[in-house]
Amino acid sequence: KRFNWSNLPFLGYGCSKNYENIVIDELKIYNRAVSELEVGQLYHNENQILLANQPQSTVLQHYLRTGGNDQYNKTLAALTEWRKKENLLLTDQPEVMVMQELKTPRPTFMLSRGAYDAPTEQVFPNTLSAIGTFPDSLPQNRLGLAQWLVQPQHPLTARVAVNRLWMICFGKGLVSTQEDFGNQGSLPSHPKLLDWLAVDFMEHNWDVKRLLKNIVLSHTYRQTAIPSERARLDDPENIWYSHYPAHRLSAELIRDNALAASDLLVRKIGGPSVYPYQPLGLWEALATRNATKYAQQSGDSLYRRSMYTIWKRSSPPPNMISFDAPDRYYCVVRRQKTATPLQSLILMNDPQFVEAARQLATRMLVSEANALEAQLTLGFKASLGRVPRPQELEVLKSLYQQELADFKQYPQRAEALLTVGEYPINKTLNKEALAAATIVASTILNMEEFVMKR
Repeated sequence: KRFNWSNLPFLGYGCSKNYENIVIDELKIYNRAVSELEVGQLYHNENQILLANQPQSTVLQHYLRTGGNDQYNKTLAALTEWRKKENLLLTDQPEVMVMQELKTPRPTFMLSRGAYDAPTEQVFPNTLSAIGTFPDSLPQNRLGLAQWLVQPQHPLTARVAVNRLWMICFGKGLVSTQEDFGNQGSLPSHPKLLDWLAVDFMEHNWDVKRLLKNIVLSHTYRQTAIPSERARLDDPENIWYSHYPAHRLSAELIRDNALAASDLLVRKIGGPSVYPYQPLGLWEALATRNATKYAQQSGDSLYRRSMYTIWKRSSPPPNMISFDAPDRYYCVVRRQKTATPLQSLILMNDPQFVEAARQLATRMLVSEANALEAQLTLGFKASLGRVPRPQELEVLKSLYQQELADFKQYPQRAEALLTVGEYPINKTLNKEALAAATIVASTILNMEEFVMKR
């Protein structure tokens, strides 16, 4: 009801009662009925509101959130968002353990029979005399040790580094025991070559890219992996590198090659660890205090290079372990080389490889719409780096036709195959044709040439 205030001679006068000796203070007029909570808050002063106990504050917050005050809700949402950003900024920082030298080095003693409470004579920092004396000009601490390791006179550092890079390129080092250059290790097969590479490496400022370029451009690296009849007789173990030493790729490179052939590989450099496909419940089986559940990510995180995959030592990625990747409980310089049926099963059934095969099939069908031979050739070149031989092409064509007929007869099988993985399929392609091409692409990815370096 609207009042005409001009008709009221006095405020506080109403009905038949007269109110005298009344003073009205802090008159507030609202365009709606105020609630009991609002009346109570108007009655108390600001200091009492600030000093309200927890139940009173809870009631007030509940009213502000549900009482239709849009501005309060917007401000609260903005405040919450900024607090999330603040927490992320403060808590999502990588922690790195560092060490610092003591101002006064702590004395170190030899222990009698290893007992910590039975020290004998005091010992001081030094290096093994068998590989050279420690220079007096260098400080006897970790900085001095680092400087000594990269001195030109050091007999091991450059040789070990060069031997490691040689092993990456050829699958074996000039010293076959890459982890042991001592008395129990093997002698270098080409000592003069090892020395020359080590000196050249140091003289060019330890330039790894330059050294690798020299190796891969050499005749030794570019020669065929198929030995000649004379090489079979004169160099059966390929000690003299009469032919390229064929070897299987590492677990990481096999996965990365499959993603690269299918154009799925995300080539971004750097960033935190990612969580690609893994069997369900793997982490829960060996859960400890933290990281009890594996939260699989999506999008680009599924297709990053294998070096970015999260690694939990108690539950390492099964597809990596099956291809002889170490479990990282201790340092492994030279990996084992095994060949097991499980490796083939992973290449055929692991979601990462099935998805890669499907996307490679999509490349084949999209690039060459109506030419089956051209499609198969593209898939072959993308995976193996060469064109297929006529006999290989005929086998792949026959396989494609058989699979296409099978998927047309049982379309539910094609549907099941195309739903593996999260990458969206190309809906413009025929599902049966795409499924058949996926089987062909998977066959190519399972060939020996795909996992072997020749």
